[in-house]
Amino acid sequence: MVVVAVWLVVAAACTKDAGGPVGPNATAAQGTTASSGPARRGTVAKYAGFDSPMYAKGENWLCGPGIATDDRCLRADLDRTVVKADGTTEVKQSPPAADAAFDCFYVYPTVNLTTGPGNDESMAADTAVEDVVVRAQAARFREVCRLYAPLYRQSTLSGYASPDRDKIQAMAYGDVRDAFRYYMSRYNQGRPVLLIGHSQGSGQLQQLLTDEFDNDAELRGKLVSAMLLGGFANVATGQDRGGSFANIPACTAPTQTACVIGFNSTAADTPPADTKRWGGAPDGTQRLCTNPGALGGGAAPIDPILADQANTYTTPWVEYPGALTAECKTVDGSTNLLITATPGDPRDLSASIKNVPSWGLHINEVNLTHGNLIDVARQQGAAAV
Repeated sequence: MVVVAVWLVVAAACTKDAGGPVGPNATAAQGTTASSGPARRGTVAKYAGFDSPMYAKGENWLCGPGIATDDRCLRADLDRTVVKADGTTEVKQSPPAADAAFDCFYVYPTVNLTTGPGNDESMAADTAVEDVVVRAQAARFREVCRLYAPLYRQSTLSGYASPDRDKIQAMAYGDVRDAFRYYMSRYNQGRPVLLIGHSQGSGQLQQLLTDEFDNDAELRGKLVSAMLLGGFANVATGQDRGGSFANIPACTAPTQTACVIGFNSTAADTPPADTKRWGGAPDGTQRLCTNPGALGGGAAPIDPILADQANTYTTPWVEYPGALTAECKTVDGSTNLLITATPGDPRDLSASIKNVPSWGLHINEVNLTHGNLIDVARQQGAAAV
């Protein structure tokens, strides 16, 4: 099954990022260093001495204190206007954590939409689209953690249908694994780490969890959680584990660590064929679905933070706390996070929760739950240190 994300170029304009340090937090952001936050013990033994000529180059990192040549996560303008149900508004900023006690490692979704099957081998040559997606999905996590995001030679959109798919995927995963191992060797310093990925990025991290964490109790002890958003991780039917991982369960509480958060989002008007595409799973398993608004289960309001595409406000982002409601639903064997308008809420987000043919709400599902994901990361991180 294809794991991809289609990224609209128009999103670049919505962020109002001129390409350098912007906003009132720019000076503080640029002052963050690799040594900020408490170091814990030292390098995990199995990564000691690991080297990577590719990831020793700062140009091959989109984000990373002390390593990225141009840290996009620190220079992004993420100020937002909070629009409340009563119509009042409030501007909030997104300052980097001064002394983050844990790290985040982010892998972006498919952004190379070329028709030639293969790998995106441009790496640092042209990162315009990668800059957009890391700003939209990852940079806000700077509020709670030190954020690392490598470039990688991902599968192109057409690469999934190529006869050489396995070889293409192996190159992409090899890059992500090497970047993670290099980060663990040089920058982690024994700190807890939160993994974050979307779509293809979730697929790469799912394999990383299998290879590096699932059978390693020491490393699982350093795992804040893994946010495998828009991915294809499964659990045994009716259980919180099994399926994709033997020893890493689904998260059921915001203070639980060494667990997995994952979901595939659909709208009320998503047809059964599309809900099955994203929510179907092999016999004996079901698609992992953990509602970031209520990890214990049930329906709950969620906290979307969306680009201000209409330029209605003075900030590039707009937050609508509680305007939408989400719940994990299993229908005819498909398990998805159903996102709907909160009953009686006057804020109209209908355009943001309209099914995109074949995609459901996959393209925007990170931003539709962004406030919740940040809150969960903050709580899990505090429990992990």
